[in-house]
Amino acid sequence: MTYQTPPEHFHTHPKKIGIAISKKSPNIPHMTATRQTSFRARIEPYSARHIVNATGCSLPTAYDWRSGRRAPPAWLQDSILADIANYHPQIQHEDTTA
Repeated sequence: MTYQTPPEHFHTHPKKIGIAISKKSPNIPHMTATRQTSFRARIEPYSARHIVNATGCSLPTAYDWRSGRRAPPAWLQDSILADIANYHPQIQHEDTTA
């Protein structure tokens, strides 16, 4: 077996590698419309007891979410709101009707 020289674009030494990141915001429906309103505004139509029954969180946590003193992590908010909306579908909010 004979050794061949690598092609010109193949480098054996480490080279700085960059990642191209688009500056456009992603066109994901659950991230565009719902992120414009706060978690507090989106959870306001539900009672604290309803939030507790739907998610299993404690009653003080539900009161804190409704008052805006605390909020769950941003990555978890959509999931929590979906659980609450699915728990009692008769209560509708403009974010959950889509």
